[in-house]
Amino acid sequence: MQVAPSTSSPPPTSTPPQPTSLPPEGEVLALIVSGASNREIAAALYISERKVKNHITSILGTQAAMFASAYLGWLHD
Repeated sequence: MQVAPSTSSPPPTSTPPQPTSLPPEGEVLALIVSGASNREIAAALYISERKVKNHITSILGTQAAMFASAYLGWLHD
């Protein structure tokens, strides 16, 4: 006699995976919004103040590119 394979899955043994973290720029931005200084951000994320400044430059560059793209799209409409 053959036993039919079970069609139900076993109950989960662990919790579903959670997002690991924000991208570095997202972590920096979250701390900026909370009012942290560059020095405080560097200490909280265990990075140098220079790295914090690099992330801020990246954030501002992304925002400027998005604004320019939207503005140029508006001009061509």
